[in-house]
Amino acid sequence: MKKFNYVSAILVAMMMVTGCNFTNNNDSSKKTMETSKKMPDLTSGIDKVQTSLNDLGTVVDQSPNGTEKIQAIGEHLEENWDTIEKQVEEVYPTDYRNIEESLYPLINEAKKDQPNRQKMKPLITDTKKKITEFKEKLKTST
Repeated sequence: MKKFNYVSAILVAMMMVTGCNFTNNNDSSKKTMETSKKMPDLTSGIDKVQTSLNDLGTVVDQSPNGTEKIQAIGEHLEENWDTIEKQVEEVYPTDYRNIEESLYPLINEAKKDQPNRQKMKPLITDTKKKITEFKEKLKTST
């Protein structure tokens, strides 16, 4: 009987310690889960922005009569960025400002009736570089 009481006391003590520990870890686990839920969405959003940038670059370089395509891809690029913009701004404000320095002039140029391809080319290159660097940062921060 004494052995049973001794084992019971140890089990109760272990459960109490585990219970206290579980409460503390629960908050950190919750934050980790929230962050991990955001990261895949952010990463897939960045992938969509990159795809739009690549499509825009191809049309600007290869389609001399592609004004409507440029405008459509510019709209699509803006929509893709809009889906992740707030999250990037809240979590990575410096990167957000850096990306938008070239992204919004690019989108605005693409939406014009007669987009200036020569203005767009360096903006596309610059934005692609920034988005790629940001994506690499996301990979290393998880």
